[in-house]
Amino acid sequence: MPVAKARILRGHFTLFQWKIIKIEENSTIQGLFKYIIDQYVPQLKDEMLEKIEVHCSESKEQIGDEIELECIASDVISIFGSHFTFRIKPFTNHQPINAFDILINATKERHLPIFDLSEKPKANDQLKLDILSYISFHKGGWTYDAISIGKKFIKELSDALWYIDKCGHSTFNDRYKIPAEFSQFFNRFDPVKDKKSRPKFTYDELNFHSQNLTAYLKMSWIEHPCFAFLRPSIIKFANNLQKYAEYLVEKGIQTKKNHKSLAPIVNEEDAGKLKIILPVTFRTPTTIAKYKDLIQAVESMEYWEIINVDPFCPNNNNM
Repeated sequence: MPVAKARILRGHFTLFQWKIIKIEENSTIQGLFKYIIDQYVPQLKDEMLEKIEVHCSESKEQIGDEIELECIASDVISIFGSHFTFRIKPFTNHQPINAFDILINATKERHLPIFDLSEKPKANDQLKLDILSYISFHKGGWTYDAISIGKKFIKELSDALWYIDKCGHSTFNDRYKIPAEFSQFFNRFDPVKDKKSRPKFTYDELNFHSQNLTAYLKMSWIEHPCFAFLRPSIIKFANNLQKYAEYLVEKGIQTKKNHKSLAPIVNEEDAGKLKIILPVTFRTPTTIAKYKDLIQAVESMEYWEIINVDPFCPNNNNM
């Protein structure tokens, strides 16, 4: 099944970031556009579109050739490339245009940042794109003048998640729970593939990531209703990063104290007792006769071999 990379632009604004889309057999370019709208940009369903312009290219950097919506997508991909850029123009009733209203509306529109990554991004780069898709799925976004802040936020959130994944998110989660919504962003670091052992959690790193995320909680954009799905998770994650950092400090202090202590750390009485049970040396003739076959089997076998004792058990329960 062929795949395409597609995005949707409105003027200079990006409504839908580059995403790899599977294409059904004999699907047209218009069918591809409709699928993207249905799945990812449902708000466009209510808009009347005056024009949809499509360009196809071999890479993201190229403008490409304009193609008709009725073309079969797989045929276009095989000849011209798999990158599709849809430019839309909403229908207007040609009423007088108020420039001030246009500026006001532009400041209210929500956009997503763009990351310039390679065709095959690394695991930690793919994490940024997945966070971006997660925000897009919940219809989150930043105003045009705050795009750079949004890009920095996604990078620093991905850095924090990647750090926890490298050191061991299960270890972290055993003591301080990771928000359930973020579980999808873990199990990406592979020590075998990366040929790196898992580093240990440190106070400095945990505190660094906690402070970075906490700083965004003081900004106005995260108070916007479109980020209501994300803000509680960021609060919980940032707080637990700080708690784990403080826990490591406390453990370090306790360890130093134990090393300096002259008294034993473990109380031998409380640690448990060893009781030795001596073998039974006295056996009655009746007992010897009852278990004669078993005794012979045990004496003839090597000590590491397993014996099934069921065939040697007497028919009655008397010992």
